[in-house]
Amino acid sequence: MGLGDGSVLDGLVHPALFEALPRLYPTLVEVQTETRTRRPNGEVATTWATTLVAYGNLARAERAQGESREPTQTVVSAAWVLSLDGHYPQIEVEQRVVAKGQVFNVSRVIHDSVDGSTQLELEETRH
Repeated sequence: MGLGDGSVLDGLVHPALFEALPRLYPTLVEVQTETRTRRPNGEVATTWATTLVAYGNLARAERAQGESREPTQTVVSAAWVLSLDGHYPQIEVEQRVVAKGQVFNVSRVIHDSVDGSTQLELEETRH
């Protein structure tokens, strides 16, 4: 039950809001899943396949401070945050995101309390 899906909420929200939504999520992103196969010589080959295409808002994380060492673990804060236009429970941390020609590893998946949206914390990668 959300905006734009024919629910009661559609009658409570001005139609101009629906027209403005694409401006809030301007970045086209691909969520990719890794597949590993073994070549005849035993070498492992990794390929990435796009499993989801969505729009989102990609922004630098305000708290990105790199790495902090604690007594029992090392914590790395995400450098990027991607708010997606919708709820995507199928996204997992084993996947990666391609946005604006850059590849990011998913370090954390966050869903809101009513399963209306998904936010990803991302780490920039160099390939």
